[in-house]
Amino acid sequence: SSGLQRKNSQLEVELVEGHQKAQQLSEENKELFKTVQALRRQLQRLEGLKKRVLESISDEQTEGAANEDSRLYMRDDYLAGAMPLTIASMQGDLPRLPGASAPAHGHGLQGLHGGPESYRPGGAPAPWTSPCAASAPLPSEPIAAAPIDGKQFFRQARNSLSYEAFNEFLANIKRLNNQQQTRETTLEEARRIFGPEQQHLYQEFEQLLNRHGA
Repeated sequence: SSGLQRKNSQLEVELVEGHQKAQQLSEENKELFKTVQALRRQLQRLEGLKKRVLESISDEQTEGAANEDSRLYMRDDYLAGAMPLTIASMQGDLPRLPGASAPAHGHGLQGLHGGPESYRPGGAPAPWTSPCAASAPLPSEPIAAAPIDGKQFFRQARNSLSYEAFNEFLANIKRLNNQQQTRETTLEEARRIFGPEQQHLYQEFEQLLNRHGA
């Protein structure tokens, strides 16, 4: 009986130790669960931070590319290649508007003070005319409107339109240059792109096309 008692006591001790071990493992399991939950929350925060950083980098790259494209679109060689119908106006060598009179010569100091135009062949002096009468335009001559500066027009259009609208405007002109659409279609598209707020730009664009005979 003493042997059974010792065996029983040993089993009771093992049972207590097993119960204590189970409690210890349960506490460790709870701590591990808390650690896993904290790591998951930290991972979610890191993923959100990573997403915001990538979006910020993407926005900066997009903005940088847009600025680079804008600088490209304003370069003379790009405009010359993409829009030959307007490059002449940028260089100031457009044909004169119908009805525009040639610039008068002799209105400066040379014409009033004995320059070459003040004498006729053979040494006979030319008849004197009043400076006011010489400079006054003839009533029958129409006064030409001030020519539209092509480069200034495109700069103003780039500053007034959005990035997408300006690209659409360039594509519209390029289709006209490639004979993919008519002048009337080009003007209709330009009117739509500029809208009622930028009608003055549309009118200047129409004058540029008229001056080129497009």
